[in-house]
Amino acid sequence: MNSKDIQAEHAAELRRKAEEAARNNAFQLSETSSPEEVRQMLHELHVHQIELEMQNDELRRAQVELDAARAHYFDFYNLSPAGYFTISEQGLILEANIPAATMLGVKRDALDKITRFILKDDQDIYYLHSKRLFETGEPQAYDIRMVKKDGTIFYVFLEMTAVLDAVGTRVYRIIMSNVTERRFHQEARTLTASLIELVNSPGDFRQRISAITASMQDWSGCEAIGIRLREGNDYPYYETRGFTPAFVQEENHLCSYDHNGEVRRDNTGRTILDCMCGNVLCGRFDPSKPFFTANGSFWTNNTSVLLASTPEAERQSRIRSRCNAE
Repeated sequence: MNSKDIQAEHAAELRRKAEEAARNNAFQLSETSSPEEVRQMLHELHVHQIELEMQNDELRRAQVELDAARAHYFDFYNLSPAGYFTISEQGLILEANIPAATMLGVKRDALDKITRFILKDDQDIYYLHSKRLFETGEPQAYDIRMVKKDGTIFYVFLEMTAVLDAVGTRVYRIIMSNVTERRFHQEARTLTASLIELVNSPGDFRQRISAITASMQDWSGCEAIGIRLREGNDYPYYETRGFTPAFVQEENHLCSYDHNGEVRRDNTGRTILDCMCGNVLCGRFDPSKPFFTANGSFWTNNTSVLLASTPEAERQSRIRSRCNAE
């Protein structure tokens, strides 16, 4: 049976039910009905028709309001800066808005278990708060680290509540806000206070520098970090963490040496420093480039762009590129 046949059969069934209702309604006329009774019944039918039309108008207005509310809900839900999730007690993502998927770097249909996007080291935090919410029903709010599809780690603030869905099953509603910048500034302030305390603490200087290096590595998340201190004309490594001994030995000096092993000097007698650090210290990089902060510190996470901004002669003779290769 095709769709036209189904529609025709449905219309015939509606007609049959309507005729049956007409036979049973209060507006039946008999052969003995007087003209006054006929007029009264016609009046009742007319009033009933108007009532139905008014009801239809109300239904249409309600539908328009419902469509407007649905559109407003879509804007509020999907255009909000916060991420919204509905998850099951087993942690399956049942529903999510567009910002939530965007924060995690995936499409909404690729969202499955929420723990897949929680940093492994922080999953116990999530399970602890979920257990507390399940047992007490009290809303939970806490910071946690999430992981995007590309591996980027970022901080979020989660607000969790437990509710019953349309069929009475308990689910969790989660609001997720990106708080990476706030956490960065908080940790930076904590690091600054810690460094000030370490610098001014009594004891062995090398031990203090070692503690400072460890603090900076933990805060920055860098795989390796080193501190150079000036010694004569050179700047050897004083403290390193994460570098191999072979790398430290090869890159321990910044001075440029000639084939006789003598330190090279410029026409003013100043020591010539090699490599990227030497170029920074000697002011060979243009400070107007985006590699410099407002206060004059140098930073880059893209050595290809840095080298492209350097004259070829200096790039070939003064940048050893061992750091880049490493």
